[in-house]
Amino acid sequence: MKPRLILFLYPLILALGCGKKGETLSPSNQEIVESVYASAKIKAYQQYSQKVSIGGKLLNYFVSEGDLVKAGQPIAQLENISPALSLKNAEMALQIANDNESQLQELVFQSQNASKQLVFDSIAYFKQLRLFKNDIGTKGQLDAFKLKYETSKNAYAGIRERLNSQKHIVSRTKEQAKNNLEISRKNNADFTITSYIEGKIYSLPYEIGEMVSPVQEFAVIGNDKQFTIEMDIDESDIAKIKVGQKIIVKMEAYKQTFDATVSKIYPSLDAKSQSFKIEGKFNTEMPTLYPGLTAEANIITNTKINALVIPLSYLVEEKYVITQNGKLEVETGLRNFNFIEITKGIDKKTVLIKP
Repeated sequence: MKPRLILFLYPLILALGCGKKGETLSPSNQEIVESVYASAKIKAYQQYSQKVSIGGKLLNYFVSEGDLVKAGQPIAQLENISPALSLKNAEMALQIANDNESQLQELVFQSQNASKQLVFDSIAYFKQLRLFKNDIGTKGQLDAFKLKYETSKNAYAGIRERLNSQKHIVSRTKEQAKNNLEISRKNNADFTITSYIEGKIYSLPYEIGEMVSPVQEFAVIGNDKQFTIEMDIDESDIAKIKVGQKIIVKMEAYKQTFDATVSKIYPSLDAKSQSFKIEGKFNTEMPTLYPGLTAEANIITNTKINALVIPLSYLVEEKYVITQNGKLEVETGLRNFNFIEITKGIDKKTVLIKP
């Protein structure tokens, strides 16, 4: 239903004349309450529609509709054969990466031994070089020491290069294995559906064995004690709505009306309905409520005491009234389907003629 503006008019005592053309009356000062009407529905506080991140077959429910749950408590289990295998594979890959990391120690030992050999061969070569310069020893002996020294140097450089390269490979492989394990654990956890909040399970629409789709509602969960009223306000009326305004709520399920207060105004316009969503909280202790109950709401946006009002049928062309002295121009204020406030142009002594 499209929201509309309604004015509540308290008992109005007007002069005689209430129907036929040419009859007369005089304005009267009465209290007028302006409100914006909105269709509404009842929601549990913090109510949300839970969906699954990964589809799968529903294996088991851990709770039933109406049960109270804690935040993080499992509520259902989906089939997870593939993610379970992926998790095991990821754990194995990480173990292999750890094993490869331990194997680096062998290269470290080789590097240490090659370093010691290089030092030994370096000392021997340069010692022989000094002797050769002093005409001790032969050129063949010097070349042998030099060859051994250069071989040790190249061997050490090769081992160091292999060690650094292997360290880089192992580091990347281990990091990748950790990431894959984390992803697998997350995917595996996605098949255990948990509640985001502490509250009540209001709806579990699936049956055991059904395939659960990520795009469909899997569960409705919300607060079990507090409820809110959600209303759609036409864009032409949203400027009148402010947080803290009083709401009069009427529900089909109950005969009496209830008081609430505007608690939240959503700033985004719904392009389809051309309306804004607002929420209200109840001011009094409520009887048993259920999410989804429909309601009618009147948001009190303005109240005037002793406003000068006349029947709307006495207004001509939106700005004139007919008096015994002819047509007079007036300024108007609040209105409803039957009455309108006159702010300037006549007073309560003016006798009006029905056009």
